[in-house]
Amino acid sequence: MIIFHRNATKERSFELEIVKKQEFMNNKQMKKITLITLLFLVSCINPNSYENKAKIVESMATSVTMENKDIPFIEAKDLMFKMTQKSYDSIVVDARSESEQLVSMIPGAVPKHVFDKNKENFKDKEIFTYCTIGARSSAYARELIKNGFKATSLKGGVLSWAQAGGIFDNGGVQTKKVKFLNDAWNILPEGYEGVTP
Repeated sequence: MIIFHRNATKERSFELEIVKKQEFMNNKQMKKITLITLLFLVSCINPNSYENKAKIVESMATSVTMENKDIPFIEAKDLMFKMTQKSYDSIVVDARSESEQLVSMIPGAVPKHVFDKNKENFKDKEIFTYCTIGARSSAYARELIKNGFKATSLKGGVLSWAQAGGIFDNGGVQTKKVKFLNDAWNILPEGYEGVTP
């Protein structure tokens, strides 16, 4: 009787193991099917349509803000409005690479490397950081906040700025050109031109 009980326990244990493996495989297959379906649906979206570009930028920007909940963000239209006010006394810092800045920047912005050399002079100013979509500028804003600055990141970076109809500056000349590190980021609205290496 004891031997039978042990064998029954082993058989039951073996059966449970088989069921767990089947559940694992079903779960794995379901994930694979879901991923394939998602990729198929995304491939049906025309990334060149204005509406889709705006949705893509908004989705990416929201993802960045969700990953950086400890950082304050400002919408492009709100920053544009602030910049038109007489009482505007803030600093906008471009956290992108120098090669990106050479093509264009948000008007009045200061390159990060220039700001870093003089930042102690601006401890009492409100600082707005930006990059392409908000990842680099969020990290930079976090660094500034840790050092006692009042910093906010531009939600969606230059992509949201362009989606909101913002102009860019290249050495005092208005432009609608924006440099990206690769073509995947070139999701500007109609009327803007992406420059890639």
